[in-house]
Amino acid sequence: MRVGRFKTSTRPVCTDAIVGTFIFDTDKKKPFVCDGSIWKPLDSDYDEDGIVDWNDQDDNDSQLKDEQLKSGHIKTGVEIFGVYGSYTNDATAVASDVKKGKSFYANGQKVVGNMTVYSTDQPAALVTNSEGRLKLI
Repeated sequence: MRVGRFKTSTRPVCTDAIVGTFIFDTDKKKPFVCDGSIWKPLDSDYDEDGIVDWNDQDDNDSQLKDEQLKSGHIKTGVEIFGVYGSYTNDATAVASDVKKGKSFYANGQKVVGNMTVYSTDQPAALVTNSEGRLKLI
């Protein structure tokens, strides 16, 4: 096995016979080492998804990200390794403000409304405002 410079398409086959052999890939512009089955880059990002192996659940599959790298764990407007955040923490509603059966997110948690909505064909005789809520009397 010749140690040296190779294009990605002309790399030698990585086998147990050459474990630990180093090459430099001139297409990717970085060094690789043979682990006995695949050539792994020395930057510890084996699947080249931008996440180093200590934080990559399966560093041989660029589509499989760490289970904690989810949009709901990243602030809205922020992008990390191609995952765009959707986490917000500025909601002010509470369950009693939202119609029963409808849901919203507050401080990263899903909340289901519990406000009962009554309807009738009869107009209300008197309406008052009690602590910011309308109350039928």
